[in-house]
Amino acid sequence: MTGPFVKKYSTSSHSVQKLNPYWVTGFSDGEACFSVDISRVKDHKLGWKITPIFSIGLHSNDLDLIKKIQSFFNGAGKIYLLNNSEVVYFRIKSVKDLAQYVIPHFDKYPLLTQKRADFLLFKQVIDLMLRKEHLTSKGLLDIVSLKAFLNLGLSEDLKKAFPNIVLKNRPEVEFKAIEDPHWIAGFASSLKGSGESCFFVEKSASKTHKLGYQVRLKFILSQDSRDIALLNLLKDYFNCGDIKVDSLGMCRFIIRKNSDITSFIIPFFAKYPLHGSKYADYTDFCKVAKLMESKAHLTVEGLEEINRIKSGMNRGRR
Repeated sequence: MTGPFVKKYSTSSHSVQKLNPYWVTGFSDGEACFSVDISRVKDHKLGWKITPIFSIGLHSNDLDLIKKIQSFFNGAGKIYLLNNSEVVYFRIKSVKDLAQYVIPHFDKYPLLTQKRADFLLFKQVIDLMLRKEHLTSKGLLDIVSLKAFLNLGLSEDLKKAFPNIVLKNRPEVEFKAIEDPHWIAGFASSLKGSGESCFFVEKSASKTHKLGYQVRLKFILSQDSRDIALLNLLKDYFNCGDIKVDSLGMCRFIIRKNSDITSFIIPFFAKYPLHGSKYADYTDFCKVAKLMESKAHLTVEGLEEINRIKSGMNRGRR
């Protein structure tokens, strides 16, 4: 990797304890990207180079988590720190490593969001490359056709270069069941991806409260509305909460009752741990819950302590 990626990290496959495989899939549902880079090169027979990439990008605060994920995939791939940035990327680009570690994992522990469709298209690209078909004109066209339905599709340059490709069908994703609670813990550990979760402390003005403020706890999972069926599965799983859809096409699974937070959410993540920065938010969330349980939020000192904790959570932690 050249250009802005100037610092590389590596980790032994035995240096960190492995993550639960369902957790890895849940986290990947929120954060991972399956992409295929197609670029012009002079030293290739067909004039095009195909590079499949499995990647996860996180804030540099979560470098340790990135290392754990790399270790889970047997040390394959590389970790890069962007120059003048706070983002670290874990990427696997070797067809051999993708076929040996990434594809078998997601076959055995399937993705549940629409990202599964991206994975299935990505898998077809890997199959073609393993058979060396990407070195033929037909194979190249097949890969371009698959890329057309992968993530954001084809760039304008690729559309001009391949105007007559036969488009493939994007695989359909069915929502059946959440097989393992560790998937939920992984999905909820997502920081900025499509499955972002939030342990939120809401402080609002209130005329009915002595100090003039009301404190409420909320647990929120956000997802594109095309995955609303998945959020309904989560609602059924926890047997509480509501589903809200906004005008921008985002849907949110929201739990706002304190009794549901203390009875279901806090005990659940105590048993099925989060990882990375989201675990720190959960820990602070629990601190506020304990303060509220002891009625400390009804005192000036307790409210100030909650303000202090709240200011360092979520985006404030960065």
